[in-house]
Amino acid sequence: MAQTEKSTIALGDRPEGRKRAKRVGFMVAIGFLAVLVVIAIAAPLFAPHDPLEQNLRGILAGPSPSHPLGTDHLGRDILSRIFYGARPTLITSVAATVIAATVGITLGMVSGYFGSWTDSIIMRMMDFLLAMPAVLLALVVIVTLNPGSTSAMLAVAVVGIPQFARMSRSQVLSLRTREFVLASKAVGASTPRLLFRVLLPNAAGPLVAQAVVIAALAVFLEAALSFLGLGVPPPEPSWGQMVSAGKSYLQSNPGYALFPGVAIAATILALDMVANGLRSVFAGEDAELSELSGKAA
Repeated sequence: MAQTEKSTIALGDRPEGRKRAKRVGFMVAIGFLAVLVVIAIAAPLFAPHDPLEQNLRGILAGPSPSHPLGTDHLGRDILSRIFYGARPTLITSVAATVIAATVGITLGMVSGYFGSWTDSIIMRMMDFLLAMPAVLLALVVIVTLNPGSTSAMLAVAVVGIPQFARMSRSQVLSLRTREFVLASKAVGASTPRLLFRVLLPNAAGPLVAQAVVIAALAVFLEAALSFLGLGVPPPEPSWGQMVSAGKSYLQSNPGYALFPGVAIAATILALDMVANGLRSVFAGEDAELSELSGKAA
């Protein structure tokens, strides 16, 4: 009997333990992303060296007081290049997410609101884009537009458009017959007002969480394109580009590829944790986490 009671108590504690861990993870992720943004904006203040400064007498050096993460094959400071490399990653991911959200949400809301042949045409286009692997779709776009940072941003945006379109469509389908929408129609609200002043604010919660997910995907795709030489052109630092260059020197200096790879993985993980926390907030599963997210904002 005592054993059964202990088991029941233990089982009852697990959900609360998971919630507590999620709250801690959410705040740690928010803190990490905030620090990353500050470092990217103020990289000249934090970087110990010029990221383009070469020192051919100190190539592939290990960590030292003057070079905390070592140097690359041209003697450039790896830590400084990681700090500066955060800039194209964040700029590309934020810009691509904004573009994808603007286009995708508009298409999805129009599709869900009007239905009929409009819905069929838009959703078949989105299905076509979703059927292609993300990296392959990004490669097709970037090769069409010519390699470069702007092309990489647009390529990543195209990958995110169908995700936003499908989610915004599903939100509109669930909301368009609600009382507040019918009441707005009854008082003569125009279609643009119904879409963007009535429906969109009520569908914003899941779309915000989806935006964070797309931002994580954008970080990955930007790194993948830079790894393939289709992103930020050298010698400007980029995390994916550093991993690509460092893979040839894994035996002599493994940190060359490892450290920017860890930066990519940590950023994606932090964004994923924030997205999971936002989903809980908007689903009403955790009131305390909702309060924490409000303070973080």
